[in-house]
Amino acid sequence: MNRSASSTFLRRLWRSPSALVGLTIITFYVIVAVFATWLAPFSAVAQNPKDRLQSPSAQYWVGTDEFGRDIFSRLMFAATNSLTVALIAVSISFIGGTLLGTISAYIGGWTDNVIMRGVDLLFAFPALLLALRKPLPRASSPIVLGGALVVSALLHLEDHGVRVVGEIGGVAVLGARE
Repeated sequence: MNRSASSTFLRRLWRSPSALVGLTIITFYVIVAVFATWLAPFSAVAQNPKDRLQSPSAQYWVGTDEFGRDIFSRLMFAATNSLTVALIAVSISFIGGTLLGTISAYIGGWTDNVIMRGVDLLFAFPALLLALRKPLPRASSPIVLGGALVVSALLHLEDHGVRVVGEIGGVAVLGARE
């Protein structure tokens, strides 16, 4: 990006209130995710049975769960996991798409046709069939969950009103767009 393009981008960014709000939220989220170990007031996994099911208070800002774990601290550590999975999914998609696009453009001919037919095949899957697929086996690794998100993104589930809404016991959960 040359100097005038970057200055134009920054000028437009500072003039847009919604862009500034979005930038602030993303920056806050990344800071919390990166520094959760130092920012969290309690351990995310330490159980404290005597403080179980506490309502929000000065000590526990969001309360505690059934095991006495601080929910606010768990949310901060969850941001780290979510950011890791998102970065893995974006990285895999970027590298794979760039690689396939470069091969397709450079070689051309039948290679280009094979790659394009593969992409067409991915777009041909009906969203309902994919939403009814078996849940992933225990996706305990961010890499496995990131790979599952890449496959879901490739298949454009989001365009059909289906998205990954979370993880329960290490299994990706699909849900309808709100």
